[in-house]
Amino acid sequence: MKNNIQMSIAILALVTALVIDQQVNAANDLVRQMCGRTDNNNLCVSIIEADPRENLKNSPNGLCGILRDRALSNAVATTPKISNLLKTTTNTYARECLQICLDSYEKSIMELKSVDFREINDRNYGSLVIKVSYGSLGPEDCEESFTERPGTPPSPLKPENNNQVKVVNLALEILNLTLQSKRPRKNSYRKNINYSYSITKITRFLHVMCSNRDIWVCHPRSITVGAR
Repeated sequence: MKNNIQMSIAILALVTALVIDQQVNAANDLVRQMCGRTDNNNLCVSIIEADPRENLKNSPNGLCGILRDRALSNAVATTPKISNLLKTTTNTYARECLQICLDSYEKSIMELKSVDFREINDRNYGSLVIKVSYGSLGPEDCEESFTERPGTPPSPLKPENNNQVKVVNLALEILNLTLQSKRPRKNSYRKNINYSYSITKITRFLHVMCSNRDIWVCHPRSITVGAR
């Protein structure tokens, strides 16, 4: 009887190990497949592999969540640095730029926090894209502010801004690939189009247009694309 119990436990442990191994292999295959279709495969893989939440690596939606969370954590980590620079910077132009950076990053954080990737479909895709894109508008606005006026010192946030844009672009690419994977092949988007670049430019246009206007399209939370 004792031998039978021990044998059953051994078999159960072996089966469990095999199942876990299959799940890990499947997750690794998904990561390689999705990241391999982005413009920055190495960064994509490194971010996802470094995340301890293995359960999120089994679905495209989960990969979107991992990249969004990295962008969010980057933005949250950058805001204290901006605040400290505001306290120590005496150049008037630089202070104005840093205030733009702080305001822009806070807006990015707010929009990134509101993103929910549990459902990705034609109906909510546009809203998700705009919210995620705000994650790169913050650092882009920050960086541009230091180049608009002669006499302004170089941006002290260039590494943070550039890295954030790369992470957000990855999130946008994976988001687009996720939607493609859920569509019938005949309706799939053409390959080799830089969607992250195009969407970011569209969102920047909306951002500029909305800066002084209170119209419905300027509020990402109210946008629903493809409603029927």
